[in-house]
Amino acid sequence: MKPPIVSILSCVYNGASELPQAMQCLNALERPNDLPIELLVVDNNSTDDSVSQIQNKFIQNDRTFLRIIHEKRQGAGWATRTGLKACRGEFIAIMDQDNWVRPDWLTAGLAALQADKKLGGVGSLNHAVSKSKIPPWFDRYQSNFAVGPQKMEHAPEALPPVIWSAGCFLRAEAVKQALALDIEPLMVSRAGKSMLAGDDTETFMLMQLCGWRFSYDPRIQIDHFMPEKRLKWRYYLRMREGNGRTAVYVDIYRRILAEILLGKRGQDYQWHHELQKARSALLSDPLGLLAATIPGFEGNNRPALAMSRWGAYWERRDQGAELEKIYNSLRKKVLNKLGD
Repeated sequence: MKPPIVSILSCVYNGASELPQAMQCLNALERPNDLPIELLVVDNNSTDDSVSQIQNKFIQNDRTFLRIIHEKRQGAGWATRTGLKACRGEFIAIMDQDNWVRPDWLTAGLAALQADKKLGGVGSLNHAVSKSKIPPWFDRYQSNFAVGPQKMEHAPEALPPVIWSAGCFLRAEAVKQALALDIEPLMVSRAGKSMLAGDDTETFMLMQLCGWRFSYDPRIQIDHFMPEKRLKWRYYLRMREGNGRTAVYVDIYRRILAEILLGKRGQDYQWHHELQKARSALLSDPLGLLAATIPGFEGNNRPALAMSRWGAYWERRDQGAELEKIYNSLRKKVLNKLGD
């Protein structure tokens, strides 16, 4: 069997109800020149029949094959990191268990990466689909669900943005360089009841530290399935709290990126000062915080923003001085690695 040109990475956790449709879409992919691909599945402790669904539904032949590995550490961050290390293709495409790729997804993604050798990755245009009615407020906040166009514009003095992992294509060389920094993930993402996110952002920021950039191509398209529970306003507010907690760690990376990519002088990270700023932001809109606790404010941005501030404040309060240690340790390790 020829080595795969493309590794399609899918990390799964109890996705048996979604995976048959996902596998059907993979089987229908257009394959230019019948190129060799592998589907690499990372099972993150599923307790349902997710693995057997994939084994039974995914069609294998002499140029398309399936590999299944396991990651016992719970969390999308650990599963994705393990999967990225195990991929054997020249290019890596990421497809979540609730992603239904379009027939030309593979062709469009490869074309985008092959057209620009400086791209570490390219993002897709993701469309929300659901068996339930999508609420009217969804479009306003769709980017929080990795849905809709991705905004890549930025001012020259600002940090360049990253892409969403769902539906994206990555250059394996860029991923390898990022993982060679040997940075343990700070954001392991949704594990158990935790709504912490950002494992993809962390990996992509490591790629940026290695000099790679990202782009967005709307010709690369997937359908992103939304179960009914994810379309509830209460779920969205919980997600915004998780985003606020995640932002604490993204901020650490952004400081280091600004120092390396933009030449900004490194500043001391004073955890108590950051906590004070988070407290001030939280208390700046008490009515918004109140509105997050009572019904009747669906779609209103004030409770959504208040929940982000709530999450950021409590993550800083819970972690305290540990955040300062994390920043100093990460900065030192990155500077040493990049110097090497």
